[in-house]
Amino acid sequence: MLIPYLIGSLLLSVLVGVGMALLVAPGVYIAVRYQFMPYLIVDRGMKPLEAFKAAGELTRGSWMNLFLFLLCLVGINFLGTIPLGLGLLITVPVAFIAHARVYRDLSPGQ
Repeated sequence: MLIPYLIGSLLLSVLVGVGMALLVAPGVYIAVRYQFMPYLIVDRGMKPLEAFKAAGELTRGSWMNLFLFLLCLVGINFLGTIPLGLGLLITVPVAFIAHARVYRDLSPGQ
């Protein structure tokens, strides 16, 4: 399961990087649309390309809400950097838990 996860995560990072290099909007779109791909590899044992397709289906119709959610997480983590970065010890784990919770809420049968 580790190898498919690493391959999928690397592929997602490359796609987001290329999208950001082309213009910010494609990179943001790809990042939001396929953000749950690593969860699908670990949770359901999917192969990377299957997980990309499933992640696209999972986020269908929720793109704007997910974008705003991620924007809130970025804002919360930014606030965590203000007290010499020590706030990140709290905000980063909270952000990861919130992100996993959204995945569980969007996943059918969870």
